[in-house]
Amino acid sequence: FTYIQARRNVSAHYTLGRNWRSSSTLVAAVNGLFERAKDPFIYEADIPFLPVEAQGKSKALQLDGATAPVLHCWQLTGQSTFNRGDYQSKMARATAAEIHRLLTLAREGKALIGDKAVKAGDIAVLVRTGAEGKLVQQELARLAIASVYLSNRESVLEQVEAREILLILHACQNPSEERSLRAALATGLFDLDAKAL
Repeated sequence: FTYIQARRNVSAHYTLGRNWRSSSTLVAAVNGLFERAKDPFIYEADIPFLPVEAQGKSKALQLDGATAPVLHCWQLTGQSTFNRGDYQSKMARATAAEIHRLLTLAREGKALIGDKAVKAGDIAVLVRTGAEGKLVQQELARLAIASVYLSNRESVLEQVEAREILLILHACQNPSEERSLRAALATGLFDLDAKAL
C-alpha cells in the first residue's frame, strides 16, 4: 500500500520494457501467465501487469536432449485442504526432490545448460520468508545437498547506492557548491576515472 500511495502521488510513471537477464521463452511464459489473469495483482488500477520483451540468456536447460519447459506450476493433491505448515513442508520437500533430480541427471550428463552440466550453484530458490527458506534448506540437507541462505535484511537506505544518490541530490539542490558537485561526480554511479573528474 505504500507503493500504491507513492504511485498515486506522481503523474509520470516509467517502466522497464525489456528484461535483460531471463530467456525470451521464460519472459514469454510469464507474460502469458499474467496476461491471462484478470487483475493478477488484485489492485489492477494501481498495480497493472505490463508485459515486457526479453533480451537475456540464450542458453536453455536441456533435459535428456530436449529443451525443458521454462515454467512449471505444482499443485498438491490428495487432501482437500492443507494447513499452511503442511503446505510449506510438502512444497519444500517437492522442491528439494526436484533439485536432487536435476543434479542426478547432471551427473549422468542429461541436465545441461548450454554444453555444461547443471551444478548446484546454477539453482536458486526464491522464498517469501526466512522460515520458508529454512524448510527448503532442511529438505536439501536431508538429501545431502549443500545450500546457502542469502538474505539482505538491511534497509535499502543503508546501501552504498542510497548514499551516493543522496550526494547527487544534494548537488542538484545546491548547484553553486563546487564541493557538492565534485562529491556527486565521484560516486560509483557516474563511474568516472580520475582524469575525467
